[in-house]
Amino acid sequence: MSGFTFLHGDEYDPNEPIPFWAPIMKHFTVLTPEEVKRRSPKAKAGYFFTTYYIQPTLYMDHLMKKFLDNGGKIEGRKVDSFDQIAGYDLIINCTGLNAHSVLKDKDLHPIRGQIIRYKCDGFMHFYNDGDTYILPNRDFLVIGGTKDRHKWETELDDNVAKKLLENAFKTAPQLRNGQILSHHVGLRPARSEIRIEAESLPSGQMVVHNYGHGGSGICLHWGCALEVANLVENIRHSSYNSSPRPVSSKI
Repeated sequence: MSGFTFLHGDEYDPNEPIPFWAPIMKHFTVLTPEEVKRRSPKAKAGYFFTTYYIQPTLYMDHLMKKFLDNGGKIEGRKVDSFDQIAGYDLIINCTGLNAHSVLKDKDLHPIRGQIIRYKCDGFMHFYNDGDTYILPNRDFLVIGGTKDRHKWETELDDNVAKKLLENAFKTAPQLRNGQILSHHVGLRPARSEIRIEAESLPSGQMVVHNYGHGGSGICLHWGCALEVANLVENIRHSSYNSSPRPVSSKI
């Protein structure tokens, strides 16, 4: 199972303009002011639409299986420097938040996020107003969330968990009949701009960087992967020496 599905739901915006992505959504409908006020009082606009949804845990397993089925190999190793893996034809750097230590990237920082996995049978409508989101997965709901920049703590905050549930219950009172499955805290790797570029290290080793996606990794993953693949093709069809030569693309 790939983790892909279609979902219907509402998204609310503190601003009023129609979002640029509206034309590519199925069943895109602007909600009436009365509907917006009833469902998300702080918002100025709201939209109903149908879109793709990816459940990351299932999707990552799907991609890993495809990689292995096509002859890929996995080697577990702790890497503190690219010097430790010199000798490969090419390194594709997807170290995420670990680029902070491996590359000494001072622009990279965490965005702490806390969510709840929740069980409520029959709830299949997503909701997102920027502060509260409810996302149906195959066997559970994800209730979130928080976006705390420069916070490295991964311990559960009980007060945050309580607030997440309170907000979700206000949005969808039927959730009160459900139950908490688990709590999760994670750190999103963010920077002022995503780093997608090729770099020739002083040793002559070529590296293609792909990190710093913040909370948009799933949304941007396919386009970023294509960009990385283009950079790899450029490198394969070019001659490089030990001097740094830019082959870059940033988004």
